[in-house]
Amino acid sequence: MNTPDERAGSLARVHHDTVDGVPVVWADLPVETSVSIVFAVGHEDLSPATSGIHHLIEHLVMRRVGTVLVEHNAESALSRTEFWARGPEDQLVEFVAKVCAAVTSFAEVTDDEIELERSTILAEIERSGTYTVRTPESARFGLAGVGLAAASHSRLLDWTPEELRAAAAQWFHRDTAVVTWSGRPPEALRLPLPTGPAPARSPHPHSLVPGRVATPVDGELICLQALLEGGPSLAACFLAAQVVEHELLARLRTERGDVYAVQRTLAQLDDATLWTFDLNPHGDRRDATILASLDVFDTLSSTGPDTVALARARDTLSYEWSLRSSQATWLDHAAALGLRGRSLPNAATLIEDLLATTAENVRAVVAAWTDQLWVCHPVDHTLSDDVVDRLRGRSTTILNSLGNVVDEGKKAPTVRRRELLSRSTQWFNGRWRSPARTGSFVILADRFALVDVDFEVSVPFEDIVLVGSEGDGDIEIVTSRGGVVLVNPSFFRRLARPLDTALDALPNAVRYRKDRTHPIA
Repeated sequence: MNTPDERAGSLARVHHDTVDGVPVVWADLPVETSVSIVFAVGHEDLSPATSGIHHLIEHLVMRRVGTVLVEHNAESALSRTEFWARGPEDQLVEFVAKVCAAVTSFAEVTDDEIELERSTILAEIERSGTYTVRTPESARFGLAGVGLAAASHSRLLDWTPEELRAAAAQWFHRDTAVVTWSGRPPEALRLPLPTGPAPARSPHPHSLVPGRVATPVDGELICLQALLEGGPSLAACFLAAQVVEHELLARLRTERGDVYAVQRTLAQLDDATLWTFDLNPHGDRRDATILASLDVFDTLSSTGPDTVALARARDTLSYEWSLRSSQATWLDHAAALGLRGRSLPNAATLIEDLLATTAENVRAVVAAWTDQLWVCHPVDHTLSDDVVDRLRGRSTTILNSLGNVVDEGKKAPTVRRRELLSRSTQWFNGRWRSPARTGSFVILADRFALVDVDFEVSVPFEDIVLVGSEGDGDIEIVTSRGGVVLVNPSFFRRLARPLDTALDALPNAVRYRKDRTHPIA
């Protein structure tokens, strides 16, 4: 096997050209010829009411592309929307021409086409996919930036044709596009994309709560999320992440049998990297998994990796980065991030930096992660006293599922005596034969409150950004902090009309029907 130095020297050089005003990034890679047209728009560029609209636009573009003889597909992601194909050069040129024509003619998309692709996406994500969920990202950032993916298809059945056409004109054009080619682009390549407005992007938000945090999220995984703003090189961060992944797998699977896998992912933000380690313990091992994982972070942040662990992680990364398939993927990511003003070093530079990264560099990165570590656990899991004591001993803020701070386990009253006596407070008791029979729904001057024997939650009006209603009466109320409350007015006495009036008056919310259908003519 080649050494990391030899691998860095053998990597392909990246070239930058322009065709019809569109940047073209290419490298001579000994892989099957491929092309990607990347538009720099993803969930993080949108709003709670439009998150996921680029997915529907992607489907509609591919519908208009029609028959293509070579392997091809499209993807809508956090920071980009991509159309790609692999095969003979002349077929790739034809694919590119069809994508450009479909984007250029998007204003001609018919209502019938829109409804068919809504249905296709509904089959892809299932009905449950139209509900907002609480993710580690939405818990950390709220419904903004990468946290917007939590509401990715909330309005799938509600977006109007006018909204779709406006979003396509805003984001899918020459000034948001880049093309990557795994070889020298042919002379026949043309990119007749429409012009459009310069993209207006908001800065990525910072964490809603600084420092260490523990919070419930949807799903079955234990998630350890580490944020690092500025500072060390990307290679040092990758090496630290590889070391952490190896140590977590060794401790939790090889030594203890608590998990099957450790899944590491990376999201690049404006001036930060967000690293996520997903663990899948069975239910009765969740607390033990959290405690053992914290041990790994604390040990590495104190002593760093030993010589063997450092060499193993370095060899693993340098081998992965030297693969031609990895270089092709890297080409796409680097080109898309470049459109957003974010930089991604090429593989040769990363391997060079990797060789210069020391055990102390890795220790410092893990220590910085540990100071900002978020521990996310399933909503249906109550942390044990041992875990809570361990977390609070390291000054960890504990949040509930609405993003509110849990104060040493004490429950502050949601509705105080002075508010009970206010004429503006409306109190609705649960119906005896309903699931809410022991609870009450309260409409106050500035917020909603749900009060029950086991819990009390408060939802300020100004925080509510989405209100989706179902035909069966369920109402999904979503906050800017990534919290979700489901309420059915029929479960409470005489609540329906007052609640509807209050929802209409919300200052920042978009109301819509989650089950609305637009019949095909």
